[in-house]
Amino acid sequence: METPCQKTARVGASGRVSAGAGEHGGRLHACRAPGSGRHRARRAALRIGRSDRLPRRVARPHHRIRGLVSETPWETIRALDAGARFDARFAGERVPLLEDALSATSLLVNVELKSERRDDRGLTSAVLRAVRRTASASRVLLSSFNPFCLLRARAEEPSLPRALLFEREGGFVLRRALSAPALGVVALHPQDELATERAVARWRRRGYAVSPWTVDDPLRALALHRAGATGIITNVPDRLLEAFASRTSAPSGRR
Repeated sequence: METPCQKTARVGASGRVSAGAGEHGGRLHACRAPGSGRHRARRAALRIGRSDRLPRRVARPHHRIRGLVSETPWETIRALDAGARFDARFAGERVPLLEDALSATSLLVNVELKSERRDDRGLTSAVLRAVRRTASASRVLLSSFNPFCLLRARAEEPSLPRALLFEREGGFVLRRALSAPALGVVALHPQDELATERAVARWRRRGYAVSPWTVDDPLRALALHRAGATGIITNVPDRLLEAFASRTSAPSGRR
């Protein structure tokens, strides 16, 4: 039985994990497409990750490599072990390219456009090309903290759904999601602290799907669902799925 907190997966043992698929009504993967420096212009390759820097514990078998992803040749990144830092069971996992990840699953995918620049140096366009080449537009949601990335995506591929990420430290317009109508987004991904019961209800009345981040407490996830959240972004999807399953299977008097 499907629950409000849908099954999720870690893409290539890296990237933020997301639970919930209210934006599409199905199951959801999540991954980040970081942009930095020359944005991998040498190979025009988009890799999956959660930072512009190589993690300290992502390494070759006999030595560690540090530095900016944009300054590291793809051949070097491709040879790194991205799984061992999580668990020995994942040893040997490689950093995937976005196209590889999109082709490897038929699930819905939330791709975060990660850039702090007004000019993303081709990040958004490269992601859209990857979506087109893999014919995955019908199951992709683009999300970003950067309104310029969302505007660029709207201009280049208006039919592709978009979500606005925002946090407490953002400016008034951003943290209140007041820019959402101008950006033409279909979903809001607020930091958990901003997802009060009143705020979630207001956003839902305005027609937005709402997926707060990052929620690892099952009780908090259940409370958000009761408030109207359509998805949950979490690091522990297994724990949240168990909580929702227990709630669904419990006798009606004990829910």
